[in-house]
Amino acid sequence: MAVAFYNYVVVGASNDTFNDGGVRTITSGLYRFDEFVEAFLNAWTTVGRRVLLSDTGFVTLDNNGGANFAITWPAADVALRDYLGFTADLAAANSYIAPRRVRGAWHSTFASLAEFDPVPTGHATQRRSRGGLTRSTWQGRLVDEVEFVLQFLSNDRRLSSPASAVATTYAGAAATEQGLTEYAHARDFWFDATAAANQGFSDGRPVVFFEDEADVGFTMNDAAAPAWNSITTEFTTWVFAVEALAKLRREKVLTGKRTHYHLRLPATEYVSP
Repeated sequence: MAVAFYNYVVVGASNDTFNDGGVRTITSGLYRFDEFVEAFLNAWTTVGRRVLLSDTGFVTLDNNGGANFAITWPAADVALRDYLGFTADLAAANSYIAPRRVRGAWHSTFASLAEFDPVPTGHATQRRSRGGLTRSTWQGRLVDEVEFVLQFLSNDRRLSSPASAVATTYAGAAATEQGLTEYAHARDFWFDATAAANQGFSDGRPVVFFEDEADVGFTMNDAAAPAWNSITTEFTTWVFAVEALAKLRREKVLTGKRTHYHLRLPATEYVSP
């Protein structure tokens, strides 16, 4: 069964503005992905506009069959374009399918999840005096811990864009471009948080996990409430442990293709403050 991860989205000065007949500004903040889409639509404001997310991670912006529209991405906010998976301005159509997967997310198209078994654990500390006395302190609250083991991530098979995607697709990208393969996307756009376009988890933000990739897709329009499938039950939320934040822990697969990787990512249940 395919799985998917979606990082929380940080909106700020470098990724909050787009143009559609005027300047549209998204309210700054930290959002779960469906909350980010709602904030995007609140900024768009035009009746009939919709944002769709496929269960393989591709965004569509459309007008529900209405009149053509155009979107331009200001140079100062091109990170918003890149995050959504677009590669150019959008003009003269009523539906635009992004040619790249949304960043700050990862889908297991070619990989498999080897281990996902949450185990309750708590925070404990222990001190030992010079005289040999040991004192232990138990936090008294249990939370779940897991290790996500993602196997056989391809680093030689280029990802594919949806049919009718606009602008430069994966097939048309230069071989040196980031994020073109399963493993490269995880490394460049799911892990890395140094650029506003990437929205990676390496800064410690929460990550939403879907045990079934099919639960990801939704359609949200200007008149609708957030509509991730079964939003209250079909995902869990985690924060990756320091080992994962410091470095994307990977190992090369020594059997079969040597261009495949395993990722080992320990995580702790996210508890909202």
